Amino acid sequence: MHATLIATVGASDLQVYEPHKTFFENRNIKLHKNRNLQDYYIFEHPRDVGEQILGNYEAFKDYIEYPIIRKAIGYIIKDLNQKISRIIFITTDQDDDNFRKRDTLYFGEILKKLIHKEYGTHINIEAIKVKQNIIYYDSMYEFFGGKGAERLRSIIKENNFVYLLPQGGIDAINTTLMLRCIEWFHPNITQLSVNENGIVSPLNFPNLFMNNIEKQKILHLLKQFDYTSLLNFTVSDKFRILLEYIIAELELDTKLAQDRAQHLITLDWENRNKLHDLLNKFSPIQWLYIATFIKIKQNHYSDALFRLFALFELFLNEKVSEYFEEKEFKENMPTDKWNSLLNKKGIAESLQGETYNGQRLDCSKPSRIVLQKIYEKFINDPKKEKWLLISPLIESLNNLRNDLAHRGRGITKENWDQVFSKHNMDNRSFLSELDQLFGINPDEYLNDIHSILERYLKS
Repeated sequence: MHATLIATVGASDLQVYEPHKTFFENRNIKLHKNRNLQDYYIFEHPRDVGEQILGNYEAFKDYIEYPIIRKAIGYIIKDLNQKISRIIFITTDQDDDNFRKRDTLYFGEILKKLIHKEYGTHINIEAIKVKQNIIYYDSMYEFFGGKGAERLRSIIKENNFVYLLPQGGIDAINTTLMLRCIEWFHPNITQLSVNENGIVSPLNFPNLFMNNIEKQKILHLLKQFDYTSLLNFTVSDKFRILLEYIIAELELDTKLAQDRAQHLITLDWENRNKLHDLLNKFSPIQWLYIATFIKIKQNHYSDALFRLFALFELFLNEKVSEYFEEKEFKENMPTDKWNSLLNKKGIAESLQGETYNGQRLDCSKPSRIVLQKIYEKFINDPKKEKWLLISPLIESLNNLRNDLAHRGRGITKENWDQVFSKHNMDNRSFLSELDQLFGINPDEYLNDIHSILERYLKS
């Protein structure tokens, strides 16, 4: 496998071994002790010294060393058995004369010669020079996302793996380069570190960083109830199966939901009792309410409205079915059967005297309006009080639904809020009434589900 090494170049990336110290002192080249590597010295003014060494390379080449980058190259080639096809150095060449003494542009050229001598000229070595604002994190982050990124991004197509050594040079360059490289190359990137004893270690930071970003994305989508999008992430089997369970329930696919629930209980046997209590506990109408709750929370008012009326129709159908001792009611029920049921209960005449929107009620078939009139007028039910409280609002929402269905008008938050304000209600109070009507608190239930998902996310 071919690899690319990206390394920042600092003052410590060219060094002098102590026995060679006199060679440089005799030429009035200032050195100071390397605090991290014993027996090594560092040049005080990298730019001037680098230019001097590069101009007389043959005289200096045997007296300079590059212990940090050399260790990293050796680790990749020998320990990991990989071929390096390209090295990119990040050097400095500042425009401001006040800061140029410590620039490393010439060090990059010298390193190229030293590496080609030791490892061969088949390695393509180039440098990206940073010229301005090298101590500012925001400027460097933008630089490596713009001009400094062109050659770096080309690596994606040319090589299979990237090794990053952000150890020499300026902190702002090291950090922002590291972040950009993780963005572009993860998971095909390994960050390296060389300690004072010359030991090279691969760091897990890129994985930790990206995993945390992925985790934050997942948590954000959970807050948005966007379960389908979560299927695009790499997650544990338990996390995925619980997601599939929720989606199946929201789509009223009871058979699939039961299958997913049983599979999850088998996988998470330690928590089987809690899962058994939490899963498969609601009826289809309750799950339809949960789906409606989610659409309202997401401000998807058009979708919410269609689900609301499907929910109301299912609610009325269940109540009236119990009243007539029938399995269900459909608008295409045979007329003679429908009339027989009305007469059997003795409500046909009374029902025909009802009005809707100022007109005589059409009782020829069990429409939603007819079922609603039967429920409100003839059926004793402890939940009727809650229904009657929201019934006027339901009719106003029906007008919105007609606008959407017949006039092609979308529903804005302003439209939605205006309807609710006319009835002195808002989403919160409306959902509170629905909680009691359908015997479930979706907010609390989904929080319990999300807590399990977050636990699976950590495992």
